[in-house]
Amino acid sequence: MSSTANIHVTISDENDNSPVVVCNTQNAFPNPCRGKDEKGSYHFYFQVEPGKDSSLILGHINATDSDIGENSRISYELQNEQCEKLTSNSYFSYFSIDKDSGILRSLDSLRESNIGLYSCIIKIMDHGSQAKFSIANVTINVLDDKIRFIFPNNENNLFIIEKPVFPNKNITTLRAKATYTTDPTRINYKLTLLNNFQETNLFAIDIKSGEITITKILRKEDARTYTLNLEAFDPFDSSKTPAQSTLRIIIEQSAIDQNSKENHDINSINGNRPVLNEGKSRGVTSESIILTVCLFTVLLVMIILTIITLIILCHSRNQQNEGQSSNFNKKASSM
Repeated sequence: MSSTANIHVTISDENDNSPVVVCNTQNAFPNPCRGKDEKGSYHFYFQVEPGKDSSLILGHINATDSDIGENSRISYELQNEQCEKLTSNSYFSYFSIDKDSGILRSLDSLRESNIGLYSCIIKIMDHGSQAKFSIANVTINVLDDKIRFIFPNNENNLFIIEKPVFPNKNITTLRAKATYTTDPTRINYKLTLLNNFQETNLFAIDIKSGEITITKILRKEDARTYTLNLEAFDPFDSSKTPAQSTLRIIIEQSAIDQNSKENHDINSINGNRPVLNEGKSRGVTSESIILTVCLFTVLLVMIILTIITLIILCHSRNQQNEGQSSNFNKKASSM
């Protein structure tokens, strides 16, 4: 006994297309695509600040598939469910991607210890019997957006002045650093002298560059330790917490002594009597020199004018005498 069965197979679609990532390089958010590399992988860049809420949405990766049915249904997967921190070559589970929507999130509130660059590999697959996939490389930048002071080559915030420092000459350059989202050129600087010394204007700071300078010639009584309070702030964003730091500056006696010696040598070369910078000795100032020159000039002009006046008077008297003599001679000849 035999039977016959008729089987009808309808092929509605062949899974011959891979998912295609939607990449609009002109759109910064929520699809910040940076383009496609030589291997056919798309690159995305997201950035986030620490301290934000948990499960924060970083952005969205979107793909399409021109097949139909299950062959066109797409899923997103974070490879190994981890991202590599590029600065330490370690892997962390700080981020996740929704398998259906492609929404990228942070799993927990990011802290300052999480600051850095992370590299994640997203696998985008369809649901065909022989699934096809595409790869998206994602870079996540956890930003350091705080204003921080940097003291070059000096972790103790201590500067010792052992050699002469002349007025308006830079002692050291202080920099406030705000990375990525804030323009460092917006940072302003302010300085306050914490010690209760009378010389409150001995130091000055440039509001834009952060350069600290000494405002006058150092004296014997200036050799001491100073504590300065430094503040860096963004005048355009009041919500940004200013950076506070202290800086200790020690002026050694050697800086005063060498300064006095250099002044002595300069005066000796010029043939002037050396002036000792001790206590409150005045010395010869530029103002007194100018005043002396002015007085001497006025006196010289007065002497010259007096001589000219005397010459004119003598000349006039001689002319009068000559006139009288001429008249007398005329009268004598007429008689």
